[in-house]
Amino acid sequence: MLTTSCGRAVLLVHCNMRFRPSEIQFLYNNEFFTHRRIELGNCPKCGKLQVRLVEKRVTDGQWFDTVYSKQKAEKMLKAHRDEIEYTSNSFQKPNKTLHGFRYGENYERVNKKTGEVTIIQKACDFHGNKEVVKEIIGT
Repeated sequence: MLTTSCGRAVLLVHCNMRFRPSEIQFLYNNEFFTHRRIELGNCPKCGKLQVRLVEKRVTDGQWFDTVYSKQKAEKMLKAHRDEIEYTSNSFQKPNKTLHGFRYGENYERVNKKTGEVTIIQKACDFHGNKEVVKEIIGT
């Protein structure tokens, strides 16, 4: 189970169901609070928006964990929209595009009827994504 920096579990609760947040937005520190983040998620039962604001007060180091839902959640998101430093989705790798370091693979395909040889060059990354760069048709 994932835990937050204050040691609490990263689960949202609504309709007597516990669920993981779909996105975590990390906020800039201000003069009163540090380690600020917003955890967003939709209730799997009713589909309502649930938002949790977690922050640590500078003066005494006390953690605050405030949960908002429905319209209050939307208002809170609008109020903190300009304070977002980065989100958890910015660290997820893209699904079908090449990402990070790449290497090349060459394949040779022979057509049994005509005897034609085709060389296929692919660019690959270390996440398992592949992309055809060039096909060379020879005899």
